[in-house]
Amino acid sequence: MPLAQRRLVEAQARYKAGFHRSVLERNKEISAGEWIFLRKEVQETGVSPKLASPVEGPYRVIHTDGQNFSLRIGDEDVRVSSDRIKPAPTSLARLPLKS
Repeated sequence: MPLAQRRLVEAQARYKAGFHRSVLERNKEISAGEWIFLRKEVQETGVSPKLASPVEGPYRVIHTDGQNFSLRIGDEDVRVSSDRIKPAPTSLARLPLKS
């Protein structure tokens, strides 16, 4: 019985480490001032999902706490979750910030 309990604890630790690696650490390296793309939640009517772009942007990060990101979209600040963003290529860093 003690061997089974020890192996159960080890297996649970592996599952927990795998979960934290794939979910909680996502987009931690993105900081304020960097460019990102925002995943679209709803596709436009009449446009084939195969041909439509799955992301919008690029947008510049105004503020982040690691899990939520504040973006300037148009004239308003929008707060989005980390799982909806994707880092933009570094070539966008040379673009001027849109007001």
